[in-house]
Amino acid sequence: MAPTMLGHLILQALPATPRKWTGKGMVLAVTYLAYATATAARLPYSICKTNLSPDAKNRSPTNPGWAPFTNPDGQVLLGTLDTVFMAAYAAAMPFMGGLADRWNQPIFLSVALVLVGAMLVLFGLAHAFEIHAYWYFVLVTLLGGTAQSICYPCVISVIAKWCGQSNMGLILGVWSSCTPIGTIVGKVGSSAALATGWWMAFIGCGVGTACLAVVVALFLVSDPYEVSLLRPGEARRIAAQAHLERTDSPLSSPVGTSFLHRQHSDPEQAVGRHRQVEEPPVPLATILKVPGMIAFCVACFFSKLAYYAFVFWLPTYLDQALHYPQQKAGTFSTFFDMGGFTGGILGGLLIDRLKMRAPVLIVFQLASVPLLFFYDYIGRTMTLSDPVNAVMLFALGFTVTTPYSLITSVMSTYLGKHPSLNGNSRATGTVTAILDGVGSFGAVLQGLVIGAISKNFGWNATFIMLMCFSFFSALCLVRPTGQELRDRRQRRAMEVPILSASALPNEGSEGSGTSLPLSPPAMQHKPQGS
Repeated sequence: MAPTMLGHLILQALPATPRKWTGKGMVLAVTYLAYATATAARLPYSICKTNLSPDAKNRSPTNPGWAPFTNPDGQVLLGTLDTVFMAAYAAAMPFMGGLADRWNQPIFLSVALVLVGAMLVLFGLAHAFEIHAYWYFVLVTLLGGTAQSICYPCVISVIAKWCGQSNMGLILGVWSSCTPIGTIVGKVGSSAALATGWWMAFIGCGVGTACLAVVVALFLVSDPYEVSLLRPGEARRIAAQAHLERTDSPLSSPVGTSFLHRQHSDPEQAVGRHRQVEEPPVPLATILKVPGMIAFCVACFFSKLAYYAFVFWLPTYLDQALHYPQQKAGTFSTFFDMGGFTGGILGGLLIDRLKMRAPVLIVFQLASVPLLFFYDYIGRTMTLSDPVNAVMLFALGFTVTTPYSLITSVMSTYLGKHPSLNGNSRATGTVTAILDGVGSFGAVLQGLVIGAISKNFGWNATFIMLMCFSFFSALCLVRPTGQELRDRRQRRAMEVPILSASALPNEGSEGSGTSLPLSPPAMQHKPQGS
C-alpha cells in the first residue's frame, strides 16, 4: 500500500475528471524534473575534465589540476572513470528495472536521487580533504552510476501507468526533452561553478539533486489506482470483458477481472480493491521474444555510444581541437543539446502523425552520418566561426540525440505494452531497463575508446568511428522499418472504399467500377428471379 503524500491529498480533493488530467500533468512534470536533474548530475564529470587534467595550454598556478589526473595518462584515467560510471549504470539497470516494477516508485526514485547527490558531494569533498587516491574516485563514481540506473526505469514505469497509447509519441517526445534540458542546465551550472573551483561543480550539483528528491517523494503519484482512478483504456477493457463474461467467454486481464462484478457500483470502491488480484512479474525470456526487442536493443547500443561520446567529450574537443576557452567550451556545447531538445519533440510528433516508429528513427540516424563527416572536415580544414559551429552542433544534436531518446522512451513504452505481454503493467520498467541497459554498454565502450583514440590517433579518427557507429545503429533499424512498411501496405490494401447509396448503380445499368466492401453479405448477389 502506497503511503499517502501531498500529491495524493491534492488529487483526492478534486472531482474525477479534473483529478485525471491534473494527475497526469503532475506526473509528467515531476518525472520531467527528476530525470532532468539526474541527467544534469552527470555533467560535472564532463565539464571538469580540463580542470582536473589540464593540458600545457590551460595549466597555470590558478589551474594546476588535481592528482592523480595531472600525470601524462590523466585523460585515460578520466576516460576510465566514464567507463566505470557507465559500466555500473548498465550492469545495474536490468535489476533496477525489475525492482522499479515491484517497489514503490516515488520512494525508490527519491532514494536514488539522494544517493546520486551524495556521491557527487563526496567527489567534490576530495578537494577539501586533500584526497588524491584514484581508488576513491573510482568507488564514488561506481556508486553514483549504480544509483543513476534506478532513475530511468522508475520514471518510465510511472508514465506508462498514467498515459495511454493516444499521442504517446508527442507526449514522450516532449517529455524526453528533459535529457537535453538537463544536459544544458548541467553544463551551464557546472561551467559557472568553475569560477570557484572544480569541486564546487560537483558539490553544488549534488546538493541540488538531493533536494529534488523531497519534491519527488511528496508529489509523485505512481499509479492512478492510488487516487481512485482507472488506468488509461481500463474502462473500455472492463466493459469488453463484461460483455465476454455474459457470453461465457474467458477473461484475460487479472487486474480487470477484479473490477468486473463491481463495474456498476461505486468506481472508487472498485479501484480501491484492485490489489486483490496481483499481476505476475514478466519473465525476461518473454520480454526478449517481443517482436523488434533485440533489434532496438542493438540499435540503442550504437546510438547511445555516439550520443554519450558528445555528452562526455564535446567540451574537451572544443577546448583542445578548436581552442575554445574552458568556460566557453562548456556553454557552447549546449547548442548540441538544444538540437536534441527540438529533435525529440519533432520526432515524437512524426511518430504520432505517420503512425510509424522505426522509419522515423532510421531517417534521423542516417542523417547524422554525413553531418558528422562535414563537422569533422570543416573543423580540420578551415576556421569554424561561432555561428557556423552553433548551427552544425544544433544539427548534430538534432540527428544524434533523437534516435537514442525516442528508442528509450517511445519504444520502451510501446514494447512494454505489446499485445504479447497481455497488458501486464509490470513489464514497462523491465523493458525500459533492458533497452537502456544494453544501450548503456555502448556508453561504457565510448568511455574506453574516445580517450584512447583521441589521444593516440587524433579527433579525426574519433569522428570516423562515430560515423561508423551511427551507421551500424541505422542498419539495426532496417528490419523493423521494413516490417512496419509492409504492415502499413497490408492495412491500406484491406481498406476498400464503401459506396454511398447515391453511388450504387441503377438496376439494369453497368457498374461504376468502384469496389464494394469485402464482406460476405456485400459480395453476394441475389439470384435472378428471387
